[in-house]
Amino acid sequence: MKKIGFITIISLLLGTEPKKLDQFVVGYLLVTQSKMIDSPTVWQDVREGYLRTETIIFTETVLDSLDLGLSSYQVAKIHFPIIDQLREKVQEGKDFDYKIESPPPSMANVNYFSSVKD
Repeated sequence: MKKIGFITIISLLLGTEPKKLDQFVVGYLLVTQSKMIDSPTVWQDVREGYLRTETIIFTETVLDSLDLGLSSYQVAKIHFPIIDQLREKVQEGKDFDYKIESPPPSMANVNYFSSVKD
C-alpha cells in the first residue's frame, strides 16, 4: 500500500497536462521538415533529393494552411498519411528509372533535291 501511495503522490507532483492537438501537429510538421532538410541530397537531382524537397514544400504548405484557419484535426486526418507515405518513399533508397532515348538524327542538312545516293 505504501508503494501505491508513493507512486500516486509522485505522479501527481510530476504529471503535466497533455499537449494540445495544435501544438502536437505543429511540432510534428516542424520535426518532419527538419529531418528532411538534414540531408546532403536535398535539392539534388536524385530521387531521394526530389522526394525530400517535395516533403519540405508540402509541410510548408500545410503549416501555411494552419495559419489560414485549417483545423489541426483536419490536418492530422488528411495530411499526416500523405507525409508518412513521402517519408517512406524517401527511406526506400531507390533510384529514378531513367528512360533516356537518343533523339532522331537532325534533318536540317538533308538535300532532298540531290541525285547522289549516300
